[in-house]
Amino acid sequence: MGHMSCMEVVDGRLIAYSLGNFATYYGISVEGIKGIAPILVVTLNGEGEFIEGKIHSTIQLRPDGPSIDPQNGALNLIRELSNEDFVTPTIKFDKDGRILPIFARQETTKIRNR
Repeated sequence: MGHMSCMEVVDGRLIAYSLGNFATYYGISVEGIKGIAPILVVTLNGEGEFIEGKIHSTIQLRPDGPSIDPQNGALNLIRELSNEDFVTPTIKFDKDGRILPIFARQETTKIRNR
């Protein structure tokens, strides 16, 4: 089962921990949260540092396959998990899906205890 997780910037590099299942065929459940996934588009500089990006949310509905999710489920979930999981979030998530680094971390951000 695929799942989405949080994102952060460490030493100027974007880390997307898991992006879920994008295009599956039958045999894998796409019910509920398992049916949403992002398309992540990023811009990096010449040294590989994260400049900006955009999350395009998709949803899989049988039998149609993936399509754009007008509810932005993937964006909302990744934003929520990123803001919950890290003491100091390092990514700004805009409502339209644009993502920007807040500041570069020198070490991995401490994850909150759940």
